[in-house]
Amino acid sequence: LGGSGGAGHVGVQLAKAWGATEVITTCGTSNVEFCKGLGATRVIDYHKQDWHSVVPLQSVDFVYDTVALPGTGDKVYDVLRENGRFATLLPSGLASNATAARRPDVKQEFYLLNETGYDRLDVLSRLVDESKMKPHVECTYALHELAAAFNHSIAGHTVGKISVVAKQESVVV
Repeated sequence: LGGSGGAGHVGVQLAKAWGATEVITTCGTSNVEFCKGLGATRVIDYHKQDWHSVVPLQSVDFVYDTVALPGTGDKVYDVLRENGRFATLLPSGLASNATAARRPDVKQEFYLLNETGYDRLDVLSRLVDESKMKPHVECTYALHELAAAFNHSIAGHTVGKISVVAKQESVVV
């Protein structure tokens, strides 16, 4: 869910690179073609359709939720197959305890990149080097524009990532 954002656009590409035959994602109208270009086989425009009403019950193996709206996890459990997996970026997106108890075969977790190991970056780097993943940077800010970059990021609806770079200063040695 949220296939055109910073984490979502990487998730769509990871799913394809790791062998998923069907990748379903959601995004707004203006980003449908972007998501298809990443490898999504089905894109649900959330302005026109509710993903929960169009994805068949118990038809999906894994859901990666980058939107993390409260209540999403409860809906996700409906579409997950037996022994399905659900990952969301924030604990607010997790299914309620009651929902999780009704489907103990399903595993869920919230997953935020708060680890310091480089091994995951090495995996992503290899996929980029093999042309199996292409990060998309919507815009770049200079370090002195950090507040504007932060405001852009929290406003939502960024396509891909934004970046902040330090200005290259001339150095006299």
